[in-house]
Amino acid sequence: MSSGPSFAASETLRRGRRLERFLTLLERATLTLERPLQRLVREPQFNPLYHTGPIAVFLLLLVAATGVYLTMFFQFGFVASYEAVARKEMPSCRPGWNVAGRRGPVRRWKTRP
Repeated sequence: MSSGPSFAASETLRRGRRLERFLTLLERATLTLERPLQRLVREPQFNPLYHTGPIAVFLLLLVAATGVYLTMFFQFGFVASYEAVARKEMPSCRPGWNVAGRRGPVRRWKTRP
């Protein structure tokens, strides 16, 4: 019977220490890179790096809202999606708005001597 920690416990402690050192190094590097911006802005409330959390939450809510909108108003499924794309690419779909239908005349114009 040994009174010391088991091999698994010591391995876990080593991994924890390595992770802690890595996170400390990452924090120092991040603060070093942020220092010039902080000098330029001078006020923490105007530093965009301090607001990355709220910006990320806002963008997540924006993506969720547009996803709900698309789910409510558009049919989903392979066949419905394929037909929707095919309708958009048809030359008679919207005259003047179809980019693929306008490519030929532009090419001919560009190759004129």
